[in-house]
Amino acid sequence: MASKPTIALVPGAWHTPAHFDALSSLLNAEGYPTASKQLPSVDTATPNTTTTQGDSQFIVDQVLTPLTDDGKDIVLVVHSYGGSPGGAAANGLSKAERTAAGKKGGIIGLIYIAAFIAPNNISIHTLTGGKFRDWVQIDTPSAGYTFPRYMKEILFNDVPDELANVAIAKVKKMSMTAVSTNASAPGWANPGYQGRLAYVRTALDNAIAPAAQDRLMENSGVTWDVHAYNTSHSPFLSHPQALVQTIDTLAKRWSC
Repeated sequence: MASKPTIALVPGAWHTPAHFDALSSLLNAEGYPTASKQLPSVDTATPNTTTTQGDSQFIVDQVLTPLTDDGKDIVLVVHSYGGSPGGAAANGLSKAERTAAGKKGGIIGLIYIAAFIAPNNISIHTLTGGKFRDWVQIDTPSAGYTFPRYMKEILFNDVPDELANVAIAKVKKMSMTAVSTNASAPGWANPGYQGRLAYVRTALDNAIAPAAQDRLMENSGVTWDVHAYNTSHSPFLSHPQALVQTIDTLAKRWSC
């Protein structure tokens, strides 16, 4: 039997791989290897020089390339801000493109979880109207950090209190420059990913409203396989088993 693809998980702003622990454990139990690393823009000592492009290159160098060098098939799962650097990191690494170049392995599909779909040369800041939401705390420009306020209400509103408190304790400061710099050319626009794009739409989301998620998909100009979740911004915490089922269904389809 062929081995299952590796599920590469890219966290969103202020998040770390620890927020994916429950999801990763369930995926591992189903036979899916997982890979995830904290983005350089999270809890960085140099926030004013940390960029979206830097996050993208880190994902390529530290997460994806070690897997493709080993000939692994990959499902790339990105959350929230992670859709911007993650989408760019996928550029040129689709299984179709690598096969055409005589290389093994590659990304067989992309799954966006309430994530930003950032076109080339567009920043997250631009996608949110050129201003930070009132729940985003901004340090002085010289400090260069952002941090979320009202985390239970905004990020974890359907997560049980005990679990939400653990998640809140793991949230870290984030580079303001990273969310304000432009993304590089995204992989999702490439022919190799068409028919292999899925979006987990979160209907109770107080961070990225469902209508905003719809606009992101519509403005991308490509077709997304939409999976409707009646959850907050964090279904990997509130409904990890359902998310595993979605990932499993898509991974099996894309592996054919």
